[in-house]
Amino acid sequence: MKYAGLTNAVLHKVKPIETDNVALPDWLYKMWASQYGQEKALMMASASVNILPMYVRRNTLMTSEADFDLDTFVCVQDPLYIYTGNDYFHHDYYQKVI
Repeated sequence: MKYAGLTNAVLHKVKPIETDNVALPDWLYKMWASQYGQEKALMMASASVNILPMYVRRNTLMTSEADFDLDTFVCVQDPLYIYTGNDYFHHDYYQKVI
């Protein structure tokens, strides 16, 4: 905890850089650009903010296929689904204790 104040001060000084709708800390983008070049740094920046799909296995004992017949779930092969939403913490199934 000795350096907590210093770390907090440094992080508040970091200004994000906007590159093709990707916000990154300036120091990170500059480091990537110097090590890998401008083109690869832009690719890394855009890849770092992508929301990856979340795979969900349906509990076949507690739920039915109709429970997962929603726009946010895509059936891969029952009971495996892909959740296409990006806010799983506030989803009813996440909040419900089964």
